[in-house]
Amino acid sequence: MLGLPLKELSYEWMGYYLSQYTDDKSKQTVPETGKILKRFPKKKVYQHIKINPNGKYIAWTTNQMGQYKIYVYNTETKKKKKILKHGHKLEQITDYSYPVLAWHPSGRILTFITEEKGGLKLYYYTLATKELEVRNLLYFDKILDFSFSNDGSLFVFSAVKDGKTDIFVHNIASGTDFQVTNDLADDFHPRFINNSDDIIFSSDRIYDSISKEQTSDKNALTSDLFIYNYKNKSDYLMRLSDNDAYTDKTQPLEIDKNTYYSLNDKSGVINRYISKFDSTISYVDTTIHYRYIAKNWPLTNYSRNILEQDYNKKAGILGEIIFNKGRYNLFKEPTETDIIPSAEIKETPYRQKLKKELAIEDSVRNIELKVINIKELSENYIVTENKDTFLLGNNQIDINNYVFEREKINFYNTKLRSKNLKLQFDTTIDNRPKVRLYRTAFYQNYFVNQVDFSFLNESYQAFTGGAVFQPGCKCLV
Repeated sequence: MLGLPLKELSYEWMGYYLSQYTDDKSKQTVPETGKILKRFPKKKVYQHIKINPNGKYIAWTTNQMGQYKIYVYNTETKKKKKILKHGHKLEQITDYSYPVLAWHPSGRILTFITEEKGGLKLYYYTLATKELEVRNLLYFDKILDFSFSNDGSLFVFSAVKDGKTDIFVHNIASGTDFQVTNDLADDFHPRFINNSDDIIFSSDRIYDSISKEQTSDKNALTSDLFIYNYKNKSDYLMRLSDNDAYTDKTQPLEIDKNTYYSLNDKSGVINRYISKFDSTISYVDTTIHYRYIAKNWPLTNYSRNILEQDYNKKAGILGEIIFNKGRYNLFKEPTETDIIPSAEIKETPYRQKLKKELAIEDSVRNIELKVINIKELSENYIVTENKDTFLLGNNQIDINNYVFEREKINFYNTKLRSKNLKLQFDTTIDNRPKVRLYRTAFYQNYFVNQVDFSFLNESYQAFTGGAVFQPGCKCLV
């Protein structure tokens, strides 16, 4: 149909995309110095890099086909030590979310959370004694990330509970948990800031009010940074927003007061940005009202995404993970403060296309969608409140293209999309089973026995001319 051989077509296809995505990369680089290790095996996935508060140690995890290991690297001796190995290499879907690491503020204890037999385990590894202490973490389905307060008595974490991803604060002494958010929005990467008085995290929430967000059934298309006043347990969040539309801001880290690192995909490649939080007078009536703003500047212009980053303010060391040329690479470097001019940051074709798609989706979401129960249909007609009538189709069965009744709803919704209508099944009367944790259990389900006169042991009997003794009875249970 194309009039070209497949080989020539493949070359033209590849040339088109190479010219589209490699227009100008002269100013985009990847780090050339600061590699922690000399070589990184291709088959291993490196994750969860964490900088020790004294700067002497760096911890990370590796995962190869489901078998994960935790390493502690000594920056002075240039040696690494494996402190945990768990799991087996199996050909199955790998869960890369565990284990999750965090250093205690004292720098003497590495804390990590794993999932074992359907339950969560909290481990404390002491560097001096090389001992492991384990505790159970109850009432949570999964923990995605956590970090300690300044005094080490609390840790804040992002956890999945009842199908929702929210922020919690765990008191180590009492073993109790305080829930910060409880809504449909996904909250990630929480960190204590401002002497542990506040918590900064990334979220795709729409509203700045925690209570108002609980009534929302929609999430934002991208993630923004929010600050929660943990000391006063305020209901309102401070949003670190700017004028960059449809950009994801994740993994915030405090550098100084009102100054933070974060990862941002403004250019289409996830790079590190510095955000400075400030306030300005919004209006004055009986009191002065302030409006909070955040300004972002790029610090890196890599050609590859920064997958993870970690910064320890006390040690003044920055760590990051970058996937380049088929390998995961770990880097450590001093604090970055050199801002890259905005003119050097160019959007990739992928980013330009993504912004257009998000803008269209955002505008469509704001249109009110009328939901109609499919049981209200009469002769495949829909009559709206405005007395508008829509015919969905005839009742004849096409034997050459048969569609099950429950599958027709997808066809109907495609036709009704332009009318801002949607059909759905009424599932409110269904009794759904309760969610239960998986517990391993073994029981007897088969029992067999046998009694006969066959040989119990096939012993050899030499013939001596006399009688041969008979074998005994064999019993198998």
